[in-house]
Amino acid sequence: SLKTRLQAPAGFQAAGGFRGVYRGLGVALLGSVPCSASFFCAYEAMPGFAAADAALAASGRQPSEYPEVRAVAANASSAAAAEGIISVIRTPIDALKQRKQAGTLSDAYAAAVRQNPSRLWRGWTATVLRDVPFSIIQFPLYALAKRWAHPADAPGEIEPVRAALCGMCSAATAAALTTPFDVVQTRVMVRDGGNVSATAEFAAVVRERGVAGLFRGVAPRTAWMALSGLVFLGSYEQARRWIHGGLERRRSGGDWPWRGSV
Repeated sequence: SLKTRLQAPAGFQAAGGFRGVYRGLGVALLGSVPCSASFFCAYEAMPGFAAADAALAASGRQPSEYPEVRAVAANASSAAAAEGIISVIRTPIDALKQRKQAGTLSDAYAAAVRQNPSRLWRGWTATVLRDVPFSIIQFPLYALAKRWAHPADAPGEIEPVRAALCGMCSAATAAALTTPFDVVQTRVMVRDGGNVSATAEFAAVVRERGVAGLFRGVAPRTAWMALSGLVFLGSYEQARRWIHGGLERRRSGGDWPWRGSV
């Protein structure tokens, strides 16, 4: 809420200040599960490494000779594609959450949505312009951080705790660097009126507040995304360990690890 209010066109105090900072929490919690689950399903399904290998081979290079380039290209392409897919789900959730946080979820807006539900997707372009660059930065950094924290010649897989810390650092970095896109997306979402473009909002921020205005809310955004990276990527790695371990046990005639078999 604090981040959204700092970025709102009306200003922090007019958007609610420190009052009711938990507005929109229910919408955020309700939307986080389907968005996160859909993202990781799409991310895992993307042929990122195959595409990276094909691109390297086409340029006359052996993929095994460029492990870092391969990791960056594979994770960036898979994350970007996954973000594009789930933006259809995230956009209406963000519209409701951010309007509730900024105090612009009015009866007039609700009536307009009932009359034309497509208004919930008005900020789709701004959402894609924010989320795709974020993931293009976050997931390659995450992959490289994991390689540093757990080298390829180290035994076993990376521990979920280490992976969570890598996720926290990569998410915080990506969040800080993409704050200008987040400012524009927030303004598009909470502004009343007809057609609102990301380009017009970008120009309005620079005109009204200068370049520094593009980084309003950078501290709460970075802190929140760091926490999200810690929780979601740590949970993601733990889930992968469970699933892969379960599959290996099933192949060897055992049972799934969460049923108590060893």
